[in-house]
Amino acid sequence: MAHFEEVVVGCDALAFVSFSDELEGSAIVAGVAREILTAMIHSKRVFDLQYDREENRVTPCELTGGRLHGRILTITETRMRIAAIREARS
Repeated sequence: MAHFEEVVVGCDALAFVSFSDELEGSAIVAGVAREILTAMIHSKRVFDLQYDREENRVTPCELTGGRLHGRILTITETRMRIAAIREARS
């Protein structure tokens, strides 16, 4: 969405939380990926906020382009992941 990309351009940095589970690992939803790429194009620092369940804390990890490989979900994959989460909760 163009609005959120404009917001990112006006920020000093971007922080996000990815989907994370034991089976599929850490994945970035399609919409958030666009904002991450916008931040990187504009030389903004990007942080992946990673939750450690054992320690019960969040650690910000600076993200580089290479750490995106294989983590970005398509719109269809994003919708499927959300549907699976909703199904598991009901």
